[in-house]
Amino acid sequence: MLTKLIHGAVFVFLLITFVMAQGGGYALDFDGVNDYVNMGDMLSQGAYTKVAWVKRETGNNSNNIISGNTGHALWAPSAYGYKLSAGHNLVWNSVQDTEALAIGEWNFVAVTYDPDVASGTMKLYKNGNQIDIATGIAVQDESDATYVGKYANGHYWKGSIDEVRVWNTSLTQSQIQAWMHKPIDTSHGNYSNSTSDNLKAYYQMSNGSGTSVTDNSANSNTGTLTNMADSDWITSNAPIGDLTSGYTTDVEALWEGCGTSASDASDGLTMVVGTALTDANFAVFGNNNTAGTSTSDLPSGVEVRSQRIWYVDESNTVAANVTIDISDATGYTVTAGTASDYKLLNRAGTSGDFSILASGSSKSGDAVTFSSVTLSDEYLAIGQATDSDAYLSAHVTISGDDGFRMMSSPVPGQIYGDLLDELWTQGIATGADVTTGSANVWTYDAANTEWDALTNLNTASLTAGQGFLVYVFANTDNDGDDDLPVTLSVAGTENSATVTRSTTASEWNLLGNPFEATIDADQLFTDNSNYTAVVYVYDDAKSGGAGYYSWNGSGTLTDGLIAPYQGFWIESGGSGTSFEFTSDCKSGTAGTFYKTMNDSTGSMSFAISSGEDYEDNAFVSFMNNGQEGIDNSDAYKLLPMSPSERVVGVSYAE
Repeated sequence: MLTKLIHGAVFVFLLITFVMAQGGGYALDFDGVNDYVNMGDMLSQGAYTKVAWVKRETGNNSNNIISGNTGHALWAPSAYGYKLSAGHNLVWNSVQDTEALAIGEWNFVAVTYDPDVASGTMKLYKNGNQIDIATGIAVQDESDATYVGKYANGHYWKGSIDEVRVWNTSLTQSQIQAWMHKPIDTSHGNYSNSTSDNLKAYYQMSNGSGTSVTDNSANSNTGTLTNMADSDWITSNAPIGDLTSGYTTDVEALWEGCGTSASDASDGLTMVVGTALTDANFAVFGNNNTAGTSTSDLPSGVEVRSQRIWYVDESNTVAANVTIDISDATGYTVTAGTASDYKLLNRAGTSGDFSILASGSSKSGDAVTFSSVTLSDEYLAIGQATDSDAYLSAHVTISGDDGFRMMSSPVPGQIYGDLLDELWTQGIATGADVTTGSANVWTYDAANTEWDALTNLNTASLTAGQGFLVYVFANTDNDGDDDLPVTLSVAGTENSATVTRSTTASEWNLLGNPFEATIDADQLFTDNSNYTAVVYVYDDAKSGGAGYYSWNGSGTLTDGLIAPYQGFWIESGGSGTSFEFTSDCKSGTAGTFYKTMNDSTGSMSFAISSGEDYEDNAFVSFMNNGQEGIDNSDAYKLLPMSPSERVVGVSYAE
């Protein structure tokens, strides 16, 4: 007899630590008359990349940014309508913007050149976007000095320049974008972090005084300031965040150059302002490159949060609408709950509990928006309110009546207590609601063909791809009435493809969907040849009485789709000791699957019924690889977990 008494709660705590950083620095102010920096002779006649943050001021006609004596120029002169332009050999608008470079506004500009592509390919970028491309561009006439702020003996820049970077290689757009809002990691030669050192000069403008500017690359190409004094060293408001290595993934920014548009998303987090920011106000943010969910460091009223944490380096005053896409942030597709069920969490330091900064104001699909958030130097995460309909991780609804459920988990490890918290558990020495009564959570030991009851819900570990069995009581809290349906979820990081599960050869094995996405049984058969090509999924509430849905290319399991959190049986052959779940088996959107039947296959089914309460189906399939007798595509009729009267339909040949 399975009995139940009182309800208890089990929690799993995941620990993680963080490091905080803040930004700040200098820029050089050029007068447009005779100020410039001599970088020396550093560029070859081959490939290159030139990058800088610039702010143009009025009152100058030439505006050279990074140029040479005769061979190459990146500038925004009046002759071209102050449009950002670049070129070689006296044709210095081979690539050009369609609009004038803004006055009094920081812009991130870059030009790349590759002589080995299409007889010389030049690309022009502004704020990370490619704005022009030209081919057939010959190399510059000669290797000569490179200047910041002028070309040859004139054509001076008027305005501010910061973060000058020059390579002897042509970088890709993604490489340029990756470091747009953060200093370069100078322990590597280029953006790709390879061992080759193509970074020729890097002026971070950190000196703050004097007539030299330090080269932060490994090449000691010290820049010499000409006609400039200490007063030309100014505080930089270029949106560059001084973020520690733990939070430099997908760094983005909200600054004057964004106007009233949204920032790019840092792996799920986007900011937008309704009124354009002023020069000194900006926010730079990156994340810790972590997915999944966590139950650690939570404030009161929040039961789970994203493991992805964003660090914001904020300057002066920034108030923005913050939108977090849960799917991008956690890796889970979640549409449940209303906006107010989600909380924007923050903390100032690297440890300790988060606080609730704001409640969600609107929601669209998986994206939750928090309105008018006043930012500071802080860490942000998204939280799920306690006892709400919100979900940050994959979840499953348990409905129906008392009965058995074959289950799995998209998160491996010691997850039983977390996952089964909403259900009644008993007969388990540690972690159950009560230790008395018959145990109601089991794993299957295929080697010994026996069920093993769990003895500790807190420490028992579930392997990725493993199935387990639960007897569900409809009365989940022993208060005299039924409580189903309930929703189950688990905190943590989803299994990543490929998942490999050890199995016992020549035996029945209880496996489970290891992902938060629906998986396709047909792909499982393709990926695993040492197993009978039939899966069996148990349904305690199956029409006509509890029993199994099966699939071997046809059958009662709809389209052969296995839902998240679902366990299933499969029979292994003599060499079936390792079962793989690859990313190919994911079917995409849960419940939606399309496929085309091969012309050489087909099936028919026989529906058998007795009265109104009993029904069953038997399938006959036609395929080229069919054989006389039992083969890998033949399915057994499995008996249900609980005995009861039923009608059973089978097919038998010879």
